[in-house]
Amino acid sequence: MLAIWVALTVCLLANPCLGWSSGSNCSKRLDANTARCCEMPDVDISPYLERCGHFLSSNQLSLIPCLVDCIFNASQVLTAKQLNPDNARNMTEILLRAHPDFVDVSVAALLNCSANRKQWEKFQKRRFFGNYKCTLLPLYLRMCAVDYIYVNCPSSSWKSSKACEEAREHKLNCKCDFTGNLCRPRY
Repeated sequence: MLAIWVALTVCLLANPCLGWSSGSNCSKRLDANTARCCEMPDVDISPYLERCGHFLSSNQLSLIPCLVDCIFNASQVLTAKQLNPDNARNMTEILLRAHPDFVDVSVAALLNCSANRKQWEKFQKRRFFGNYKCTLLPLYLRMCAVDYIYVNCPSSSWKSSKACEEAREHKLNCKCDFTGNLCRPRY
């Protein structure tokens, strides 16, 4: 289930698996294999299973936003409508303890993504439908962070190729909606 959570987060939400072209042509798709350019590590959610494991027990991927929300709440990453950098680092160190080369870039990603107040407010207002009320803000931060990590992937995990470099350049130069279907130049 953990692998599914990571795959879902990476592929459906961050969209590096869709692949895009470089330069100003932000609408041209590339090889779908560009998701494998940055070997994103599996996260270890075992320290959070006692408090948040019930979101996994139903085997419903639709509860992933609630799982992410629960982990952020258990870690006290979001306090008073702000990201707490120390708690974000602690949570990241726990989730990525087997992959320390990803800790710094992950923390930087969360800090970078939390600075986007417009998106922050948009996702804080939304609630997940179903039996649980969960804010989508932690999921937005996770999605945004995966994009940031992809562009700033540790060299030990980056598979360099023409397609991968074009996909990285696309992430730097093009801004896409969360579906990955609508992209425009960043500048």
